[in-house]
Amino acid sequence: MSHLGPVLVAVVLSLVSPATREIEGIFLRGEAAGFEKLTSSDACLIVSFSGPVGFSDLLTGEQTVLWFRKLFRQFRTIGFYPEAPVFEGGAFVFKARWEVEAPDRRQQAYDIFFLIRRRPSAAGPPGRRAGFWSLLQIRAERR
Repeated sequence: MSHLGPVLVAVVLSLVSPATREIEGIFLRGEAAGFEKLTSSDACLIVSFSGPVGFSDLLTGEQTVLWFRKLFRQFRTIGFYPEAPVFEGGAFVFKARWEVEAPDRRQQAYDIFFLIRRRPSAAGPPGRRAGFWSLLQIRAERR
């Protein structure tokens, strides 16, 4: 029984890994369309960014794609450095350092947090591929 804890953590990490890799890819490629399959069709995503972006709102999956498309046009990703996820109940927090070049050509860094929970089922609307995890919140704080 004493080995069950590490085994369970390894199994959960193997399921979490595709979600974190997908998020990392979205930021490195600047392809906002990737958020569509990570967001829930029946819930809004909480998005909050400190200045100079200065944005906080609830967004649908479609609005998330449009908002991040605009953000990625203004802020070019220089680096995205993920940390190990932290588990909290049925959800986990994925943290990364996001380095960008701002419109004025200055480099800025953000600590960015993603709150992700397991989907009740992997089924999604027709034509929309759903994974095991659903993104609930994105919060970025300027360093």
